[in-house]
Amino acid sequence: MADIVAELADRGRSLAPADRSRLVELLLESLHEPPLSDIEAAWNAEIARRVEAYKKGEVETYAAEDVFAEARCIAPCGRPASPSSQSPSFLVKRLTTKPSTEATGRGTCLGSPHPPVVRC
Repeated sequence: MADIVAELADRGRSLAPADRSRLVELLLESLHEPPLSDIEAAWNAEIARRVEAYKKGEVETYAAEDVFAEARCIAPCGRPASPSSQSPSFLVKRLTTKPSTEATGRGTCLGSPHPPVVRC
C-alpha cells in the first residue's frame, strides 16, 4: 500500500500554482487550530462557570426589555451599525451602559436620542 502522504504530495504537485498555494495555506492553518473537542470543552467549562455565577448572584442581570432596547440602539431594525460606531471603546460603553428613556418617550443610548421603537 502506497504512503498516503506521498500520494497526496504527488497529487498536490499536479495542481495549478494558485491552488497549491491555497492548499499549503490551509494545511499550515490546520496546524495552529486547536482540536474541536478542546474548543467544545472550553465552552462547556465557561458555560458551567457562568451558570454557577448566576446561581450565586455574582452577576448583574438585565431585563430582556433593556437588552432588546440596547440592541436596537446598536443596530436599529437589524441593520449593521455605522462603521464609525464600531470602535472597541464604543462597543465596551454600549455593553456596560443601560439604555434610558427620556420623558418624551424616546429611548437614548449613551445620550444619543433614537426614535421610538419601530417594528422591522
